[in-house]
Amino acid sequence: MYDDQFFANNRETGRRLAALRRERGMSQSKAASALGVTQSCISQLENGRRRISFAAAAKLAELYGAELSEMIPEPADRPAAIELKGDEGSALLVKLAEASKISLIDRSVKAFLMVSAYRMLRAVYSLNPHNSQELFSLSEEDAFGAAEDFLREEPHRIKQLMFTDSEKGLGRIELPVEDSARLRAFIRECERFLGDG
Repeated sequence: MYDDQFFANNRETGRRLAALRRERGMSQSKAASALGVTQSCISQLENGRRRISFAAAAKLAELYGAELSEMIPEPADRPAAIELKGDEGSALLVKLAEASKISLIDRSVKAFLMVSAYRMLRAVYSLNPHNSQELFSLSEEDAFGAAEDFLREEPHRIKQLMFTDSEKGLGRIELPVEDSARLRAFIRECERFLGDG
């Protein structure tokens, strides 16, 4: 399992799980029995001593008749009111890659966006326990491992173009002047979201 498949704050999530269970008038042993786990497992989840996967949280949410969002603590280091514009970033990135007129960059960018979308699509799709996993031919572990490797390494691989014969065309990698404000706004938004700005 990879860290991003788990809630970051297990203690707070555990407190919320315990509160929801109590609100439903359910004991730990009854919840454990309904989920096919031990009472000790429920206790560890609620006390923050055991990492809580999104899949397990989804099952608990269904058992308690709650929304998954009720269990997810707001990240303290990220602005809550930020307006996410992933499509804007994707559009700017594709436009920049196409402006390069270097097929390697264009293919790399499109592959990067495709793998990013696949990774999140699979994570979100898999939250619903009723969705069939037969749709996927790769195991979740293999798929996420390969995606993680690709998403980590591909930007570095593209940077290697600076040291190749293609270097002459790198001066074309720029957006039209009319996109400058959009680019600056998108970068500011991402850096605020990541907590760097």
